[in-house]
Amino acid sequence: SVRNGLGHMEQMALELIARGVSRFPELFKKWSASEPGYGLGDAQLWDVLIRLVECKRPILRLDGRKALSFSENYPHLNQLAFTLRETGHSILEGKHDLWEMQPQEVWLGGVRLVPPNPRWRWDEELQVLAG
Repeated sequence: SVRNGLGHMEQMALELIARGVSRFPELFKKWSASEPGYGLGDAQLWDVLIRLVECKRPILRLDGRKALSFSENYPHLNQLAFTLRETGHSILEGKHDLWEMQPQEVWLGGVRLVPPNPRWRWDEELQVLAG
């Protein structure tokens, strides 16, 4: 996003967490219901969230267990909850930009986004790619 550097998956997940949907099973259920076109599984959403837990300036906190791989945490998913850290709140509010705070290489939809600033950003207001 041109507004805060979040991808759509990240934005939707953080909004749900900010509204109190913190336990991973419920979070995945609500996320996938609101975004049926993605067709992604729980492990894919997990990877997106863990990236936001493990980055230099964490956006999320994972309560209840270490941020292990999805398969290692699978038996414990009902015990795991995500909460927004202060950086997560400021990014959601558009006060900071994820890419400016902590650039990282990531692949989204077959596009490689490379620091310090990705070439491709989505402008929600204009509904166009910017860059």
